[in-house]
Amino acid sequence: MNKARSIATFSAVFLGALVYGPVASASNSNPVDVNAIRLEGDFNGDGLGDLIITTGSGSYEYTGLSTGGFTPNVWFNTDLPKNSVSYAVGDFNGDKCSDLIITTGYGSFEYTGNGPTCNNTGTGFTANVWSRPDLTLNNVAYGGNVGVNDGFSEGGAVGDFNGDGCSDLIITTAQGSFEYTGNGPTCNNTGTGFTANVWSRTDLTLGNAIFTVGDYNADGVSDVLISTASGTYEYAGQKAGGFQANVWTDTSLPWIGAGLGFWPADYNGDGATDFLVMTSSGTSEFVAAGGGGFNVAWTDSSLYYYNTIDAGWNWNAAFCQGDFNGDDIADVLITTSQGTFLYEGNSAGGFYANQWTNASMSLGNVNFAPNDFLGNGLTDIMVTTAAGSSEYEGGFFTIVWQDAALTLGSVSYY
Repeated sequence: MNKARSIATFSAVFLGALVYGPVASASNSNPVDVNAIRLEGDFNGDGLGDLIITTGSGSYEYTGLSTGGFTPNVWFNTDLPKNSVSYAVGDFNGDKCSDLIITTGYGSFEYTGNGPTCNNTGTGFTANVWSRPDLTLNNVAYGGNVGVNDGFSEGGAVGDFNGDGCSDLIITTAQGSFEYTGNGPTCNNTGTGFTANVWSRTDLTLGNAIFTVGDYNADGVSDVLISTASGTYEYAGQKAGGFQANVWTDTSLPWIGAGLGFWPADYNGDGATDFLVMTSSGTSEFVAAGGGGFNVAWTDSSLYYYNTIDAGWNWNAAFCQGDFNGDDIADVLITTSQGTFLYEGNSAGGFYANQWTNASMSLGNVNFAPNDFLGNGLTDIMVTTAAGSSEYEGGFFTIVWQDAALTLGSVSYY
């Protein structure tokens, strides 16, 4: 797994996340439209960030290039257009290549990534390794709805919850939430697909809980924060399956349908996942304490959710995590009405503020998508503004690829 992606999320195996961002294309002739979705992972196992771009014409795999840009249309499926498909990404068979859970009106299907070092050495994906025709679009969540501006999902989760090196699922439906552990040659179960119902909670139904995945106790096994109307609870993943419940609780962080957001990353570089949390009172950094639990290390009351009669809940800042300077400590880009500001993670807690700024990249006028597109261990970012889409290399934020035709408004994060 590339270093930048692991630091930006958590230490356990994951190999991919759904993020919303500008569509990247190598030329104007490639398939894009105003509502394209970007899905990021390393699908061919070459250590470079890749994309799945879904448009009105279908879904397309773009593989990253170390010199910048992408090789387009390595795989495509015109039967998977936007608004009729959703995705979740993980390394479900443990071969170090990102795989997909593709959900449509016909059910859910596992597509495993192919590449020179993958279990299948071809290109594109091996289709229908596992399928569930009953788990249809809009009736199931796999934790795939994780955006650049949030690190949590309204139902479901992807992580290595039993520590065997293979991504697992928490599947959320109207009947509750259920742990499915990934199977593969190097997994605990060497078959294919998933081992079902290793853990279940029938009270955690679709739309009534949010899940935030990380390795909060630094034991190499993914854990999850579960937020409900009663508060937020840390559940520690167990190698035998299931979770140790209520390792840490905070009843002051309830999920009531909005007004609460999490951004997990290892902000102090100690190997345990920390998180930023935004409420109506501001944004705070919760630093993982040894063995579970958290301590508040930093707070900014100027970055908050707010509620209006006409528009409902909104926020005055957006966050994008990654290891932008390559020091093995996660950083965060904070975007407000005044522009975008790089806050570099501090091993003592808190951040070194304003290490890079751009006043033109203000809230509502810019969108970001992070990944290690160049494979150099730094988190890069795809930036979309009114001037087009640009790939910024991590470190000094130099532009390595541009497409002026992919402007904000003609290409959307959502």
